[in-house]
Amino acid sequence: MKNFDKIYEEIYSENYSKIHSIRNKNIIRSTIITLFFVLISIPVAIHISLVLTVIFDLIIAFLIFFNPFFNNYNKAYKSNIINALINKYDPNLTFKPDATMSKKVYDAAGFDIYNEYNSNDYISGLLEGKTPFQMSDIHTLYVTRDENGHKTKTTTFKGLFSVSELNQIIPDKIQIRLDKKIFTSEAKDNNKINMDSQEFEKYFNVFAQNKLLTMQILTADLMNYILSFKKENNIKFEIIIKHKKLYTRIHCKNIFEGNILKNPLDYTVLHTYFKYLDFIIELNKKLNYTLSNKDL
Repeated sequence: MKNFDKIYEEIYSENYSKIHSIRNKNIIRSTIITLFFVLISIPVAIHISLVLTVIFDLIIAFLIFFNPFFNNYNKAYKSNIINALINKYDPNLTFKPDATMSKKVYDAAGFDIYNEYNSNDYISGLLEGKTPFQMSDIHTLYVTRDENGHKTKTTTFKGLFSVSELNQIIPDKIQIRLDKKIFTSEAKDNNKINMDSQEFEKYFNVFAQNKLLTMQILTADLMNYILSFKKENNIKFEIIIKHKKLYTRIHCKNIFEGNILKNPLDYTVLHTYFKYLDFIIELNKKLNYTLSNKDL
C-alpha cells in the first residue's frame, strides 16, 4: 500500500510556490478588474438606485470577469497538483483532465438507466505496468420532458467510475450494493446472496446467480477490506465483478476540482482523493490475488 504522507510531502515541496503564485495572481487580477467595473458604474447608479445597481453590477462583474480566472486556476490545479498525485501514486497512469471515458465502457457495467452522459478527468494506464485501468469523473442523468417541452433532469450518478482488468474470466455477474435494489430492471438475473459475514451484510447486499462462486471470490479478507473502506469514509460506493472486469463507482461531488478560494494543498482534500484511488486499485490487486489461487 502506498504512503500518502510521503507523496504529500513531495507534492507540497515541488508545487507550493508555483500553485500559490498562480492562485494569488488570478485572485488579484480578477479583483482589480471587478472593482474597476463597479467604479465606472457608480456614476450611472447614482441616477437610478445606487444600492441595487451596485449589487447587480457586482454579480455581473463576478460572472464576466471572475469565472475565467477560476477556470484558469482550476486548469493549473489539475495540471500541477492532481497530475502529481496520480503520477506519484503510479507513474504508469496518465491524467487527462479534458479527455473523456467512452460511454460504451461505462455502459458495459450496467450500473444504471440514464439518457445523458458526461465525463472528464480521465485517468488511464497499466497498473504497475501490467493491469489495464481506466477511471473518470462521470455524471449521468435521466432527462424527461413534460407536455410543454420543459426538461426535468435527475442525477442518476455523480462521482468516480473505474474499470480494471482481472486475470480470470468470471462466469457470473456479482453486484455489491449498499441497498436492496438492483442496478437494472432485469430482476430475474439478480439473486440476493446471503454471505457468511453478518457485519458485511449490515452494510452491503450481494446479488449474483452462482452462490458458490460468489462465496469463493468474496473471501473474508476481501469483504473486510471493502467493509473497512465503507466505515472509514462513510460514502456510497458500488462494485460489479463481471466477465474479466472489475467495475467500481464512488458517489462524490467536485472530485479533482480546484477552488481558488481554498488552499490548493489542503491535506484532507488530497488525502481523500488518494484514498479513493488507493481503494479501487488495491481492490483490484486483492481480487486478482484471490482469483490466481482459485480454480473457477
